[in-house]
Amino acid sequence: MKKKQHKRSARVSPKKIKFTKGAKGLTAQAGLKPVVQFLQNQGIVELVRDTVNHKRGANALYDAVDAIFLPLVAIIGGARSIRAIVTVWSDSVLCRAAGWLSIPDETTFGRLFRSFSQCHVNDMEVLNHRLRGRLWRKALRSGKSKVSVILSKVVDVDSTEKTVYGSQEGTAKGYNPHKCGAVSYHPLLAFCTETKEILQGWLRCGNAYTSNGVVEFTKQLLAHLPNRTRILFRGDSGFFCGSPA
Repeated sequence: MKKKQHKRSARVSPKKIKFTKGAKGLTAQAGLKPVVQFLQNQGIVELVRDTVNHKRGANALYDAVDAIFLPLVAIIGGARSIRAIVTVWSDSVLCRAAGWLSIPDETTFGRLFRSFSQCHVNDMEVLNHRLRGRLWRKALRSGKSKVSVILSKVVDVDSTEKTVYGSQEGTAKGYNPHKCGAVSYHPLLAFCTETKEILQGWLRCGNAYTSNGVVEFTKQLLAHLPNRTRILFRGDSGFFCGSPA
């Protein structure tokens, strides 16, 4: 009879942390504890596993949960690079509170990110919509918000420029009012007017025209919004093409 092999993991059940004033267990990342607790209360680990079809070998210590959860929390904490992500999570108290036994170093993060393909990016878009849907349903049950059952919603579609410094993949010179002639990205975003949240975002190269891909963008968004809801899309003149989409 073969012995069942257990997959390695860098995580354990998160610890309950008691906040006190003292000289032991000091942390500079205490403000991220509510963020960690919120994500875990929404079942983010199980949601990632069920949505993102990212398989790694049995000996791999880190997986899709690590690649999504760790950067997400660190970015909320102000991280803007892989090095900064590692710095945020070097805090032993934060790791213990979140249930991480170890975190990837910069090189390991790089290998982990490179293991993702376009299909995994698509899965992560679905993950975003599923998480939002779960939050909307919980808000409805608690009586805090009825956005999930509003029969009519207004969605603002807009684009923005993100200047980069380096040779990042997919960047190009285009219309950039902040730094003329600089390479950039030109993301496409959709906002829910009722909740002020970003519903969906597509990363595009800097030379993409404002309305490039907007029809496919809105079709994908509609597929993930509640059924039987009337959606009014709003956009500026950059999205007008002169004929019905």
